[in-house]
Amino acid sequence: MRVFGYSEWVWRHWHRLLGIAAMEQMVTHPKLGASWEGFALEQIIRLSGADEQEVFFWGVHNQAELDLLVFRKGWRMGYEVKYSDAPRVTTSQTQALELLGLESLTVVIPGDADYPLADKIRVAGLNRIVADGIPD
Repeated sequence: MRVFGYSEWVWRHWHRLLGIAAMEQMVTHPKLGASWEGFALEQIIRLSGADEQEVFFWGVHNQAELDLLVFRKGWRMGYEVKYSDAPRVTTSQTQALELLGLESLTVVIPGDADYPLADKIRVAGLNRIVADGIPD
């Protein structure tokens, strides 16, 4: 289950419960991907200005899924969060684009990346998203 709306307190205590006291431990921990995903999703939701009625997880049983679906100002935007430096287009992403009629799908990774991956799919580093904001 994914819970949006983490507070800093929750993050600190969740990591403490996992026995993670320092970043050096986090980068080798099996929960790194889940921790990164939750953190990145929280940042994207905050930056988008979307409220809780505008953000969703989308998935089809045993098929495609999307980490974050944002309906904002008449736009449908999808986000996939990956702790990777070389993401690829997946069947799930292309299905989400088609089935949901997304204007765009952004694959969010650590860092400053910003490049197209395919038609309507781009890779953006979270640092870049924070610096440039999310388009209205």
